[in-house]
Amino acid sequence: MVDGEVIIAPAGKIVGDIRGGVVIVSGQVDGNIYATERVEVIKSGKVHGDLTGGKIIIEEGATYSGKVTVEGVGVKVEELASESVPV
Repeated sequence: MVDGEVIIAPAGKIVGDIRGGVVIVSGQVDGNIYATERVEVIKSGKVHGDLTGGKIIIEEGATYSGKVTVEGVGVKVEELASESVPV
């Protein structure tokens, strides 16, 4: 688990779940994302999985498919992950 920022660059591709304080996606993620503070999917980003966090930002032009759950900011990542069902 990472408490700070997790950044997926435009050329990046992740297959699997991501956990962090802030997760910013401008590449591709095939998996669920859990963030204690916020998840941002930038316009070049592609996410196929569920997003869970205190704040969810999906820019116009981004590709996204999955479920969105907004939880209180500061909730522990382990608590968020235990409440979610894997894709």
